[in-house]
Amino acid sequence: MAAVLLYVSAGLTHVTPWLIGAGGDTVDGAGRVWRIDDIRESTVAVMLFTMLFSSTLALLRIGREHAGSANESSALCGFHLRAVAAFADELRNQRGISRENYGDGP
Repeated sequence: MAAVLLYVSAGLTHVTPWLIGAGGDTVDGAGRVWRIDDIRESTVAVMLFTMLFSSTLALLRIGREHAGSANESSALCGFHLRAVAAFADELRNQRGISRENYGDGP
C-alpha cells in the first residue's frame, strides 16, 4: 500500500506547478519556442491517464483483497440483498399490500 501511495504522490507533484507555476516560454536546442504552461498541462494529462489510473486500480485491488475473498464479498452482498428484501416485505405488510398484486398500479 505504501508503494502505491508513494507512486501516486510522485505523480501528483506535477499538479502544483501546473496550478500555481509561472508561465513563460523556453527554447529547446533546435531553436523551437515552447510555452511552459503547455508542457505542464501535457505532463498533468499524461500523469492522470497513467500514474493516477494505475494507482487507483492498484488501490482498488488491495482494498478488495483486504476485504476478503470473492466468496466473502458475494456472501456479504447476498446478506444485503436479503436485508433489503425483508425490509421491502415489512414495508408492504405495514401498508397492506400483498405480494400477489404488488406492482399493479392504479
